[in-house]
Amino acid sequence: MNKLPAQIIEFISSQFVFSLATSKNNHPYSANCYYVPSLSNDELIFASDPKTNHAKQFIENKYVSATISLCTDDVKKIKGLQITGEITLIEGDDLVNAKEIYIQKFPIAKDMELNLWGLKYTFIKMTDNSKGFGKKLIWQQ
Repeated sequence: MNKLPAQIIEFISSQFVFSLATSKNNHPYSANCYYVPSLSNDELIFASDPKTNHAKQFIENKYVSATISLCTDDVKKIKGLQITGEITLIEGDDLVNAKEIYIQKFPIAKDMELNLWGLKYTFIKMTDNSKGFGKKLIWQQ
């Protein structure tokens, strides 16, 4: 497994919302999801009810794309990630750990029934204009 570059880890860790794009039978859908990074598993942990449209789609087609971006109107500060990966349901011992770190980040979820999923990265392209306009860093599994 290729180690994620520190610059990507730092950016993922500094944010908490990603935009998820799914597709089933040529019908795309997108949703914003709160996440916590699992640095040990190179994935984003997020909660989603299996009855939602995006979850129904990724349950049928685990291959997704996502973006994480910094909101700024200063072009020199633009940073963001384009991600492709696979969604898996988090279960068993992994679920206990995932719930703990998710609730630590989002305490409001403590009393909710959480269905936690992992977005396992297969490709990440980072744009970081603070390093130069249009500067890209690419990571691939």
